[in-house]
Amino acid sequence: METRKELISIYIISRFTFAEHLDWLYPMIFTKNADSMNIIIFGSCVSRDAFDIGSYKNENLAHIQYFARCSLITLNSPPFNIDVAEIENINPFQQRLVANDLNRAFYSHIAGRDLDNTYLIIDFIDERLDLLFWEGKYITFSEEFENSNLSKKMTGNKIQRSESLTEKVWKHNCLLFIEKISTAFPPEKVILHKAFWKDIFIDNKEYHRFSNIKQIQENNRQLLIYYNFFQSNFPGIQVIDLNNEGYQADKLHKWGLGPVHYTNEYYFRFVEEFGHIVQNRNSKQVK
Repeated sequence: METRKELISIYIISRFTFAEHLDWLYPMIFTKNADSMNIIIFGSCVSRDAFDIGSYKNENLAHIQYFARCSLITLNSPPFNIDVAEIENINPFQQRLVANDLNRAFYSHIAGRDLDNTYLIIDFIDERLDLLFWEGKYITFSEEFENSNLSKKMTGNKIQRSESLTEKVWKHNCLLFIEKISTAFPPEKVILHKAFWKDIFIDNKEYHRFSNIKQIQENNRQLLIYYNFFQSNFPGIQVIDLNNEGYQADKLHKWGLGPVHYTNEYYFRFVEEFGHIVQNRNSKQVK
């Protein structure tokens, strides 16, 4: 069994060498396909952050569309048709997140669009967020929404994620979600990223345990139910699951310390798996 000292040594070595081993991969995934391949992310930073690492910078990521802070329950609820200009007290990026949730923008984005060269990446990390029911419609009660001026106007009934009924409602809406995206994407171009909360983080080469272990365990229990339900009802999709590969959270993460802010090695590994999916599909098309 590896000692803590040995684990730290492995971590230090991999932090400086793993990225170098991926130099061959970034040109293969992005440079070769940059003009033709698009990516839509319906999920959270755990998927989006992977495309910010290494030598592939943001200025080359115009072909990535990102939909976050949105539950499947709100996505299938009638839209509010809110103008972004009506949303105040938060920055422009946060305004778009809130507007996308309220207007169910993900569905309108994929409707009638040529998606032949597009991959859809999904994770359910944001399904931890509570919901708000106002005027017969659902809202994802994100921090961005709560900090905006809209939270003072839209004061409906708050629905906790811990309520047993919420899971049943989510599963119903997950089936609706699968029905809609399956008409736009073949299953081999849908990638389920089974991302989970980490209970260990690294700080100054030392391992520490988060204090909110019960919350982490409960969130992971719920995530496992969601991921397995989605996967079992959408056969043929691609899955990236790095949960058992020993990656941890990182105190030096650019968004700060948190159970879903991983070490860089996690994102390198994710991109490697994503690259294999893209290359395998390209190889089959050539044949």
